[in-house]
Amino acid sequence: ERTTLRREAAVAVAAAEAATVSVEAARAWDQALSPKGARAQLATAALLAIEANANQWLSVLSDKGMSIDFPATKEVKGRLKEEIQTIVRSRDESGKEVVRDLLTYSGGERRRVNLAVDLGVASAFNRGNGLAVSLLVLDEEVFSGLDEAGKAAVITALNGTGIDDIVIIDHDPRLSSVLPRTLEVTRNAAGYSEIKEVRDT
Repeated sequence: ERTTLRREAAVAVAAAEAATVSVEAARAWDQALSPKGARAQLATAALLAIEANANQWLSVLSDKGMSIDFPATKEVKGRLKEEIQTIVRSRDESGKEVVRDLLTYSGGERRRVNLAVDLGVASAFNRGNGLAVSLLVLDEEVFSGLDEAGKAAVITALNGTGIDDIVIIDHDPRLSSVLPRTLEVTRNAAGYSEIKEVRDT
């Protein structure tokens, strides 16, 4: 009977020790995956790379000294909360830095910021030995609302991406004069699409 009690006591002690180790391991995982843990560090590193690249593109696309920040956490009631924010900074007429919500900018300015972020993500992947971007397809929304200077800035930025093939779908015939190659898509009498290369004469 004593042997049985000793065995049961040893099993109980081993179970208690295993439970303590499990609780400690759970606490370590909880801390590692918390807003201050490893996950946050990885997210912050990725966001910083995207932010740096996006700001390089934004310096080409914007004449207002625009920049963008992506803080990964914000403090709410004394605690850190995981929430990626988009903070856009620009300069007013006097040169003073102004922080505004992205939605308060004009449509053309928002498009420049969005394109800069898209190119920033692509650049971060390319430089990080990730999946290289070899094809970029943009629709007319990229150029909608942009003046001629804005369109020229976008073309300049796209020429500097290092992306092998960039396809721009747009209805503005003036764009073809600044692009190296233009394809025209029309509908024939039978209702089928026809594609032909437009050559400058």
